[in-house]
Amino acid sequence: MTAALMLAIGRLWPMAEPYRQPVNNKVELTPWKHRHIYAILLLAAMTAAFMLFSPAGLAK
Repeated sequence: MTAALMLAIGRLWPMAEPYRQPVNNKVELTPWKHRHIYAILLLAAMTAAFMLFSPAGLAK
């Protein structure tokens, strides 16, 4: 409903000039050094928590 309203307003009253995202390089975008290790550790912790609270673990 909201998306349809925004599309209708955009059709009826378009902007005089298209929006341009301002370019400001204030955010560091270099990849995190140990991201793969931490991703594997987080997935292992999530799997362990799932197994702990599943019927195979504590939820008997």
